[in-house]
Amino acid sequence: ACASQGGWTPTVDSYNDPNAYRINQDMTECKQLASQASGGTAKGTVIGAGAAAGGFGGAAKQGFSAEDKFKGAYSNCMSGRGHNVLRS
Repeated sequence: ACASQGGWTPTVDSYNDPNAYRINQDMTECKQLASQASGGTAKGTVIGAGAAAGGFGGAAKQGFSAEDKFKGAYSNCMSGRGHNVLRS
């Protein structure tokens, strides 16, 4: 499934984070922004399901691209709000 539907969130290190009290609120807001930046969640869910069923054609590639956009936008948003986001 798509990252925006699968519950993926960036890992945030709250140690020495002066904005740690805002992590939950920022995660909620950044998730919404990332969903918009990646083209929404409905398209990603359909494409992600097709990819899981073995349809690794152009539509699946677009789905993975939307997932990457979602993750990148989410992480960038959290970083931009002053949080230390760990890269995997």
